[in-house]
Amino acid sequence: MDPYENPSPFTPAELAACCRRVALNVPEQVERLAAAADHFEALVPPVPVLWSTAEQRTEIDRLIKHPLITRRERTKVLLRMHTLNDDMATRLIAKLGRAIDERENGPGEAQQDLSQLPWLQTA
Repeated sequence: MDPYENPSPFTPAELAACCRRVALNVPEQVERLAAAADHFEALVPPVPVLWSTAEQRTEIDRLIKHPLITRRERTKVLLRMHTLNDDMATRLIAKLGRAIDERENGPGEAQQDLSQLPWLQTA
């Protein structure tokens, strides 16, 4: 088989005509999809983001200053501190607390009572 031979059952002229038809219809399809996206975006209200509180940031700052937290971990947290939402900050505090406990007491004895943190208490 010749590598330059057209393996398609269509002639090059038919393929070109098909490509032209698709290219002519693309702007219409794009406009329809954009209109549908605008319609659906208008139906869905934006969800407000609850950023981390000052208390959470203070607690994170206190935990990363612990001598058992490595420089690499400290840098990683500080670079991402401004992007933390409420849930992520809570999980980060728990993770840092566990890491400190594990490094101080060994892996089997790490237990931190998260209910004592002021923003986790239920009223």
